[in-house]
Amino acid sequence: MFMLSPVRRGPPSVGILILAVASANLGLSLLSPVITQLRQDLLATADEAQLVLSGFMISVALAQLLSGSLSDRFGRRYILLTGAVVFSLGGVGAMLAGSVGQLVGFRILQGVGAAACLTMGRVIVNDSFEGADAARKMSIVSSAQAIVPLLGFGFGGVIAEFIGWRGSIAIMVLGGVLILWLAARFI
Repeated sequence: MFMLSPVRRGPPSVGILILAVASANLGLSLLSPVITQLRQDLLATADEAQLVLSGFMISVALAQLLSGSLSDRFGRRYILLTGAVVFSLGGVGAMLAGSVGQLVGFRILQGVGAAACLTMGRVIVNDSFEGADAARKMSIVSSAQAIVPLLGFGFGGVIAEFIGWRGSIAIMVLGGVLILWLAARFI
C-alpha cells in the first residue's frame, strides 16, 4: 500500500502538505473543548483527563525528533504515509477506548503519527521548492497551521455537542485517512 506510485509527478500540492502539518493541531484543538464530557463518560479524574492532551503533546514533540531522521533513511513519502496510518489507527483505538488509560495510550500513538505528518509536511516543502517559492509555500503552510487551532477550538465544542467526544476523534481519523489517500496518490 505504501509503495503505490503517485498519479502525478512534480511538486506536491500545498493543500496536502497543509493537511499533513495540521494533523497535530487538529489532534489537540478538537479534543480540548470536550475534556469535561470525556471525563464524565470515562469516570476519570481531572488529572487523568488532562493526560489525554499531555500524552498527545509530549509524543508529538518527541516523535518529531525521530521522524526527520527516519525520513532521511526511508524517504519522506514513506514516513508521511506511515505517520498517517499510525495517526488513524491511534484515533480508531482512542475512539473505541473503554478507559482513560486506554485513551491516553492510543492518544500517545496518535501523537506519534501526527508528528510524522507534521514534520514531513514541512520537510517536503523544503525538498520540493527552492528560494522565494519555497519561502512562499512555507509561509502558506505556516499560516494555515496557525488558523487550524482557532477553528478547532472554536468548532470543537459545537461538534462535540452533536457527535460527542468520540465523534471528535472520528473526525481526526477521517483527517488521517484523507492525508493517507492524498499523499499516496499525489506525493
